[in-house]
Amino acid sequence: MTLNQAKIAWKGIVAQSTAGMVNVDSGPFKFVYTVFPATGRKFDLANVLSIVQKFTDDALQEFGFITDDSYKVIPIIVYKFGGVDKERPRVELEIFPLNDIDFNDLPY
Repeated sequence: MTLNQAKIAWKGIVAQSTAGMVNVDSGPFKFVYTVFPATGRKFDLANVLSIVQKFTDDALQEFGFITDDSYKVIPIIVYKFGGVDKERPRVELEIFPLNDIDFNDLPY
């Protein structure tokens, strides 16, 4: 139940962050998630960013920014540490089109 409440709250954040934006392409894309924590405390990037990625990708799909969150649309996902930012801790998402990859012709 707590995880679902977090997902709903995160969806609201994504909605605010993407207000007025439109889907510019159907993919494929490279997604780069960068975390800027408030402290220098050690943590596992995947423990934090895998949840952020899942919630964000689902919201982007629900809002129509991406058609799907499978490997055919997002074949490359990168997790990065951006440095400590005590004033504005956050996660940033950069989306890059991959024009030279076509996963739609694969038999699976």
